[in-house]
Amino acid sequence: MLNYKDIKQSDENTGKTLRELLNIKDTNIHFPVNAVQSEDYRGLRVKMIYAVLTYDLARCPHYGMKTIIRHTPKKSIIQLLPFQGNPTFLALFKQRFKCLNCKVTSCAQ
Repeated sequence: MLNYKDIKQSDENTGKTLRELLNIKDTNIHFPVNAVQSEDYRGLRVKMIYAVLTYDLARCPHYGMKTIIRHTPKKSIIQLLPFQGNPTFLALFKQRFKCLNCKVTSCAQ
């Protein structure tokens, strides 16, 4: 199981291959070198693909202020179609942003 700090460095070749394989069009999703892992999840042996969704946000989406900082990412587990008979999941870390003026947090979409 990879944590967010383990997958900060992305690899463009791995990302291009996995984007093509999974038919992902979003270029803001980045994959690390060791993106595909075999691990136990809910009592099953599964293939887990790790990725990070992040981009730069210039203004607060609620009030339009420019005082945005990056906040702790949120992990989402998305079930994919089985690959070679193995259950497959995408562990997507979505970047969260926090406005210093209004204290509202928002998640990357």
